[in-house]
Amino acid sequence: MAKLYIDCESGISGDMFIAACIDLGVDLNYLHSELRKLKLDKFLMEVETVNKKGILAKHLLIDIHDHHQERHLSDINKLIDESSLSTAVKQRAKQIFYNLGVAEAFAHETTLEEIHFHEVGAMDSIIDIIGAVICLEQLKIDEVYCSKIPIPHGTIISEHGKIPNPGPATQKLLVGFDTYKVNISKEIITPTGAAILKTIVMEQKDKTEFNILKEGIGAGTMDLEEQPNVLRLCIISSNKFS
Repeated sequence: MAKLYIDCESGISGDMFIAACIDLGVDLNYLHSELRKLKLDKFLMEVETVNKKGILAKHLLIDIHDHHQERHLSDINKLIDESSLSTAVKQRAKQIFYNLGVAEAFAHETTLEEIHFHEVGAMDSIIDIIGAVICLEQLKIDEVYCSKIPIPHGTIISEHGKIPNPGPATQKLLVGFDTYKVNISKEIITPTGAAILKTIVMEQKDKTEFNILKEGIGAGTMDLEEQPNVLRLCIISSNKFS
């Protein structure tokens, strides 16, 4: 089994996480075949190498059709339960969606049963979350740590108009994490990325506490003026100071 360190210096999203896992060695064809175990419309996945301010990173491209289909949490759980994915993948994926649902219900001042997942329930977010869990299983990750979380400023555009950055659901998911302010006004942490962190991270630590055995870098879709828009995932060994 292996240990994973998530370096969130430029934030995190589901597609960045999967792209970094592919850079770490996850086979794209295997990932695609596992995701096809879900009863979803056809979709295509490609990975390209991009340059983000001098850093080469993998960028995930997903071609799908039903971006805006709304689903309740019960619909997503049914989708997962009726698949032939492994039990471990099903359980972890459902936990991520549960945490995301609780945060979205809080943000919309409604109940978990009543919340429509809107963009979160769309096929791309389903692929991001379940794909991330499949990647963790293929990499045989049993412990996950992460860095402090950067908090941007300003406002972002949602279906309800302008809202504070990070959005209410993301902010709710980050409760309990050590954070720090950054001079970035774009949405560098998505609700999906925050839900993944909340569900899988055991503890926050400084990266210097570990020996890094292998690194994978995933690119986001944005180009930030301040720094490269990348997520680093590191396979690490035990605490070198223990």
